Amino acid sequence: MSEESDSLRTSPSVASLSENELPLPPPDPPGYVCSLTEDLVTKAREELQEKPEWRLRDVQALRDMVRKEYPYLSTSLDDAFLLRFLRARKFDYDRALQLLVNYHGCRRSWPEVFSNLRPSALKDVLNSGFLTVLPHTDPRGCHVLCIRPDRWIPSNYPITENIRAVYLTLEKLIQSEETQVNGIVILADYKGVSL
Repeated sequence: MSEESDSLRTSPSVASLSENELPLPPPDPPGYVCSLTEDLVTKAREELQEKPEWRLRDVQALRDMVRKEYPYLSTSLDDAFLLRFLRARKFDYDRALQLLVNYHGCRRSWPEVFSNLRPSALKDVLNSGFLTVLPHTDPRGCHVLCIRPDRWIPSNYPITENIRAVYLTLEKLIQSEETQVNGIVILADYKGVSL
């Protein structure tokens, strides 16, 4: 390679710096890092057929399936997001892919529930006591979501707001790997509800 082409690739200011003074390249975006305890890794292996040594390979396989079979599906393809679907379907690629497609299909077909799905948009429901995540998990490690229909006053907001609040809460809970492995229990307390 000629000196002329080398000089075009390197600015004089960078060329004059010593090796220790060279600017560092930006870090790669963080990849997946497992946050499961040893006990939960064992539980995931036994109950979900999740093998830590194959986990990233499995995520890549699902990612490849999405790109091949649903190239126009607008979805996150990051490891943590896809791992939720694999765990929910015990690492069966086909079933995980179908769940992902159904997830997005539901969101598209029910925009009145899924658009603007943020806590700030659901203050009334979240403050009403209609749903509560109990502070402690059950003996199996499941989060417990308690729904109390008697707290809903129909004149205050439509029922779709309750559904939105439930979906928002479930989405938040399943971000945790611990919850993905242990699950969620939903209790409905119908005290005070008449038909």
